[in-house]
Amino acid sequence: MSEIPMEWKVKIYFEDEFDPRSKTGKFRRYKKYIHYVRDYIESEMEHVVSYDEKLQIKELIEDFERDYNSKYNLNMHTKREGLVFPILVVDSDGMDPDKIHQLFSKVINENKKPKMIAGGFDILEFYISRHRVFGKFGLLIQSDNLETCNFEGYKPDRELQEDDVTSAFIGLESKKKRKRSRYGNVSFHSIKEKMIGQKSVYLPEMMTNNSATICDPDSLQREIGKLYDYQTSSIYLNKKGLKKAKQSKKPKPSKLGLSLDFFEVPNQNY
Repeated sequence: MSEIPMEWKVKIYFEDEFDPRSKTGKFRRYKKYIHYVRDYIESEMEHVVSYDEKLQIKELIEDFERDYNSKYNLNMHTKREGLVFPILVVDSDGMDPDKIHQLFSKVINENKKPKMIAGGFDILEFYISRHRVFGKFGLLIQSDNLETCNFEGYKPDRELQEDDVTSAFIGLESKKKRKRSRYGNVSFHSIKEKMIGQKSVYLPEMMTNNSATICDPDSLQREIGKLYDYQTSSIYLNKKGLKKAKQSKKPKPSKLGLSLDFFEVPNQNY
């Protein structure tokens, strides 16, 4: 992607909420993290980044929905602001960041259709792949998620249960596999059910390795691969499971893996 003109305003949109007015109190606790992410983006882009802790991806999606029948220009938010370059900050939740960036590229450049169980990437499935938005944007994937800043292993004498973890995946629809699957009773819902049933197999491994996630578990990858191409998947601690983990007193953003890439969605009709 070509360089962003200096007159463009680079804005960060977080998956998580950091509004100082919120009763959750996350802004004060994660202020260092917010600055850490901003500094990383500025160093990668060599461009000043607008700092507004209140901006969330869900607000951007709400803008998309205000006029459902019109395409949304990602770079023109308000006349007063001029041209804007949004950076979306999303958790990998244990999935492979490089594969996620490749999935975005294939959807945008090859018109592939994604399917997923991964809430942070709704913008790919429901807006980019359906040609409801166009323009340039950046995608910053943080591995594994915001909670990585605090995770310090598991508390003694605690055992993970099946409902302490969640599974996720993103893949690309395959016409060949979909046609074949009609004879094998394979569907999105059957894969989802098997993913849920296989979570408990990986709990001992997570405990032994003091890990909050497992990337691309073999059995999940096999199940998803029956119907989808170029998939990535994970099992990760959910909020219930995090209660069984040791938490650092202060978030340590340096523990995060950050991966930034840039994309341009063409203004086309299909």
